[in-house]
Amino acid sequence: MADGSTPIQPVPFERVAPPKLADVHVNRPLTDMSVAAIQSNGNFVANRIPVVRSKTKTNEYYKYVTDDMIRRQMSARAPYSAAAVGGFNYDTATYTIKRRSLAYLVDGDTHEQYDMPLDPDADATSFFDLQANLDMELELKDAMWANSIWTTNYAGVASSASTNEFIRWNVSGSTPIADIRTAMRAVALANGGIPANTIIMGKDVFDVLADHDDIIGRYSANGQGQGARELVTAAALAQLFNVSQVIVCQAVYNTAVEGATASNSYALSNGCWVGYIDYSGSKIKTASAIMRFVFTGRRESVDGFRMKKYYTDQTDTYAYELDADYTFKVTAASSGAFLRQVLSA
Repeated sequence: MADGSTPIQPVPFERVAPPKLADVHVNRPLTDMSVAAIQSNGNFVANRIPVVRSKTKTNEYYKYVTDDMIRRQMSARAPYSAAAVGGFNYDTATYTIKRRSLAYLVDGDTHEQYDMPLDPDADATSFFDLQANLDMELELKDAMWANSIWTTNYAGVASSASTNEFIRWNVSGSTPIADIRTAMRAVALANGGIPANTIIMGKDVFDVLADHDDIIGRYSANGQGQGARELVTAAALAQLFNVSQVIVCQAVYNTAVEGATASNSYALSNGCWVGYIDYSGSKIKTASAIMRFVFTGRRESVDGFRMKKYYTDQTDTYAYELDADYTFKVTAASSGAFLRQVLSA
């Protein structure tokens, strides 16, 4: 420069790379969202079966002999003569309540390190609720979903139906409305005139009925046209058959062992049960086909179920346990009819 000073040299500009996402954000689980397949209570049939509460694990109950009750015993009475003498007998039946249990364990260190929204207590409760529903549904299946349990039984066949048979409902020419009404009449005749008020079926059977011409034709005949299929609901079928409830089992369970590829199935399938279930709450002189007997003698149990949590210092383990004391008992075999092999494979 003219004054002899050293010119200022510009500082070279060093281009700095902009921050990357990984520099400003660390992935971590959301605290207000998680995913779990927890089936609703509405998927299950077993929790709708009436409950009989018992303070003992085994006992008896009386049964009035239906044949005596509906036999005509009155007769004309002549002047000065004695009245005809009639009467009835009692039978007894027994029940035995089984204890069923499940435990879920969490070690002490893990228990104290749960991140939101995980919660060991809430997670154990949700798990046990689902397991209880699944266990009851499969116990109910063993108790009622088979041939020869009920006084009245029918079998689906591919063609040429004979006595106590019907054409399977996914086969052309089948008549599910007539078949179900036949079963309903058989129940009323067998149990002394108490009409069936409940129909139970699997989701596979309901889906076939919802598309069946026998059912759709009822709505089309009333001017419903192409929209008739959308009108076929469980409530609509209940109205069609004049029953209190049509219950569709949608409970799904995995039949595979732990570690194997999942094999999911509906708990109740390829069958239809028709019968009388007493929803009144009264247990005296009931004709209910099936009941759930529960043991109420276990401390802090509710209708046979009790969940508890405890800590074992020796192993530094938190244990969650579910106890269930219940059994499903067919109390009136004549009040039910089972239609098996309803669908072709």
